[in-house]
Amino acid sequence: TTEIYTEQIVGSVRCVQETDIVVFHGIVDRCNEKVNINLTQTFAEELNVYVRCIEIGNGEVTSVFDSLINQGEEACQKVNNDTNFHGEFAIIGVSQGNLISRYVIEKCNTIGTVKKYMSLGGPHMGVYRFPYCITSKFCAVVAEILSYAIDIPIIQDFIAPAQFYRDPHRPEDFLRVSRFLADLNNERPNKNQQYKDRIINLDLMVLVKFAKDHVIYPKVSEWFGYVDKRYGGDEIVMQETELYKQDYIGLRELNERGALKFMELPGEHVEWTNQDLKNLAKELV
Repeated sequence: TTEIYTEQIVGSVRCVQETDIVVFHGIVDRCNEKVNINLTQTFAEELNVYVRCIEIGNGEVTSVFDSLINQGEEACQKVNNDTNFHGEFAIIGVSQGNLISRYVIEKCNTIGTVKKYMSLGGPHMGVYRFPYCITSKFCAVVAEILSYAIDIPIIQDFIAPAQFYRDPHRPEDFLRVSRFLADLNNERPNKNQQYKDRIINLDLMVLVKFAKDHVIYPKVSEWFGYVDKRYGGDEIVMQETELYKQDYIGLRELNERGALKFMELPGEHVEWTNQDLKNLAKELV
């Protein structure tokens, strides 16, 4: 298996002062990649808890060529099959893995309860550019093609990134076409109260953005913001979105009670130092 399990032992008894942690990695990635091993081991060592990176299918392939709904359902099953997560536990999402993380939080009938959630570079409000592909004319053409291709059912069903693509020129198409993110964000006319209740039940949500990110575009999506090209292309911060103002998933309530924290790391997408990871681990204490 490529999944990573890390458990810190204090004497003969495992330390249970903090909640155990499940990690979901990003797209075209695996649990046994160095970046995920480093993340998993550092949090285990710093917090003295059990930490497990859960692999969904064949991580590199499945994360691209399977629907996020299928990936989310497999994540739910694997979380429930691990007795370490039958009590209160925490989730760390990395990049696209944050959408799986939120699926578990908002939609799964988990045996345990998610109490803390840390998002590392998550595309929470969607993306509309490819990695390292922001300003060239070729990229603009490809993005234009994709904006129409997402209407094709087979693309929505089998290409994971298509399920969180949001065209800033045609935001109304997002609600019509999206089979995943529009639902997860409770942006459809018929709201699901469970999604909001689950988010409100968190003790802490930490949103980490990367200052030089060229993978998630716009990077303000990592803080639940977006861009609307109909009005000059200005960034819309989370507090100005309808998702926040109408409190579709409970972010406003979390923020008002001080349970929502925003952090920024200086590097590229999911680029961090060992000291960064140690500092992030302290946020979950």
